[in-house]
Amino acid sequence: MSQASLHVDIQESQLLLNFSGALNLYEVTKLQNQVNNLEPLQKKNLQINLDKVSYLDTSAAIFINNLLKHYEEKGIKVFLSIEKEDIKSTLSLVQSISSEPLSSIAKTPSRFLESFGK
Repeated sequence: MSQASLHVDIQESQLLLNFSGALNLYEVTKLQNQVNNLEPLQKKNLQINLDKVSYLDTSAAIFINNLLKHYEEKGIKVFLSIEKEDIKSTLSLVQSISSEPLSSIAKTPSRFLESFGK
């Protein structure tokens, strides 16, 4: 697996986050510091580009999902670019599960496996 990287491109009204390589728990932990340093920036739009990501595990999908939610809650329009179907599927799975209240997930433990098989 190739090492993950994050290239940040700051434009006048937009922030571009270009991820590449394999995104897993270990790599995301390192990239989190880079993302945290962007916090003071005030932009109207955020583009998250995952086109060059070769692998995305569930911890990385949670990281990306939390990043989306964080900036959307601040009123920033977030655009996501993903080319690979397996990466889209992993992110969609995490988004569908995270949109449910925790209490409903706890009551139906098999729901994760059912949605995973889809």
